[in-house]
Amino acid sequence: MLDEFQYRLYDLKLDACVENSHGFWLDAGEDERVAEIMERRLSEMQRKSTAENEWKQVLKNMHSFFKK
Repeated sequence: MLDEFQYRLYDLKLDACVENSHGFWLDAGEDERVAEIMERRLSEMQRKSTAENEWKQVLKNMHSFFKK
């Protein structure tokens, strides 16, 4: 028996066999949608990491400035 669930709050419903742990079933085109979503999330994570590193450097510079 397949259970339907919404994939990560996106407008994408997938099917999974939860009872016997057989995995996921993808209908036509759903594999492409999942790949697109994953690529977008990777890009967002990289952007977040860059922003965090830049902010860390700003704070470090401010700390050095006030330490003088």
